[in-house]
Amino acid sequence: MISDPLLHPPSSRAEHATRRAPPPHRRRRIVLALGTCGAAALVAVGVTFATGDGRGDATGTNAPAVTPVAPTTTIAPTTIAPPTTLPSIDAPGTLWWLVNRDRPLPDGYVPPDLLTPNVPLKPDTGATQVTAATGAAFEAMLADAAVAGFQLQLNSGYRSYEQQQMLYDRFVQDYGAEVAAQRVAPPGTSEHQTGLAADVGLVGLPDDQLFGDTDASVWVTTNAHRFGFVIRYPPDKAHITGYDNEPWHLRYVGVELATELQAGGLTMEEHFGLVPAAAEATTATTG
Repeated sequence: MISDPLLHPPSSRAEHATRRAPPPHRRRRIVLALGTCGAAALVAVGVTFATGDGRGDATGTNAPAVTPVAPTTTIAPTTIAPPTTLPSIDAPGTLWWLVNRDRPLPDGYVPPDLLTPNVPLKPDTGATQVTAATGAAFEAMLADAAVAGFQLQLNSGYRSYEQQQMLYDRFVQDYGAEVAAQRVAPPGTSEHQTGLAADVGLVGLPDDQLFGDTDASVWVTTNAHRFGFVIRYPPDKAHITGYDNEPWHLRYVGVELATELQAGGLTMEEHFGLVPAAAEATTATTG
């Protein structure tokens, strides 16, 4: 038997309608669902107009969607200044470091990059090392000298403080303190400790012959600057350097400074304005 709602009294119909009406929380869900569907519909319409799928001046449904491009921001490149490491007469280890009896080395100084260059060595030398840059320049110079017919060798390079002390003590024992003070650099003041000094010699030179009397010495004096070396203690500057004539004692200062000193006939002391006030009265000694 089918129940006819019209047969129910009004109160029964209202009650029946109340029972069938969705609860409030379900109504909210329905409203949200409708809202979502509406938003989707609006998006679809917007896409239709954007792609031209409709009437008007659009190009048709096959036209690609337009992707918005963010504005380009131009960033100025960062300018990095190159390092400015200039040689210094005061900085240990630099090419122009000026060391003499008035400008001693720091206590315990040892060059960080000592090596033995690939050159002939004096058989009895106890100092075969120099700094890496000095060694490379020394190798190049000896190779060029060989082309000129001179076979040069390294007689002495780096000397530690202890080696200087032993040398000084030996001179005191053999010749007395006064002679030692005149002929040997006091420990801690020798350029040999910098690793930038190299005593050059001639392979097979007899003991009774001086290097300064050979044609090889003339070649070194004329060409050493091309490789960054200077004759540190020339014969006419003993009153300035404090050391006697040593045509074998080379000091590596780089090609730039070596060329300037060679052209001007100057010592490092003269070039840097450090000539001792009492230079004329200074007793020359050997380095």
